[in-house]
Amino acid sequence: MRKYLWLCCAILLIVGCNGTTNYPQTVEFRVGGTNGVEFTCYYGDTLGNGTNANGTVPISYYVELENDTVMATGSFYKLDTSYWDDTLLVELYVDDAFVESDTSINSDYIQLFYPEYPY
Repeated sequence: MRKYLWLCCAILLIVGCNGTTNYPQTVEFRVGGTNGVEFTCYYGDTLGNGTNANGTVPISYYVELENDTVMATGSFYKLDTSYWDDTLLVELYVDDAFVESDTSINSDYIQLFYPEYPY
């Protein structure tokens, strides 16, 4: 039994746990949905390095994360709420890999965090 435990430890040391993240990371907020929908947003990091912007679907916004103590955040508001069929879709990508998405189908507000906010 002890032999197997040492074997497992040796394999983990050689192969690694793949628990490290390479920095910097590029976080992309891809804003889609109904073409032409206007919105306002804030995107940035949790240190307050961010930007307020107005945009029209489709467009992307980028945040650089330098280390694991900072989170990227994006808040998106649909400006004209009179058209229920017009939707925003915000997709979050990290280094071109899809992470998550949300739509404005149930509300006119979308907020995404990376890494995911620990509620």
